[in-house]
Amino acid sequence: MSESPILMCTTGQDHSTPPEMSEQISRNWRGSTFRTIPDVAHISNVEQADFFNRQVAAVLRV
Repeated sequence: MSESPILMCTTGQDHSTPPEMSEQISRNWRGSTFRTIPDVAHISNVEQADFFNRQVAAVLRV
């Protein structure tokens, strides 16, 4: 298992990777963090950059 922090982000509108699939992947990684990013399709780090960056910062504790 990885010693690095793991953040699994999903969106409700991403049809290529349904949220249920992302959540299942996250459950299989002990200590991972799962977040749903609202109001975006596939490129969450661009479409909701502030929300995405806050989630990353929280996991990295910066």
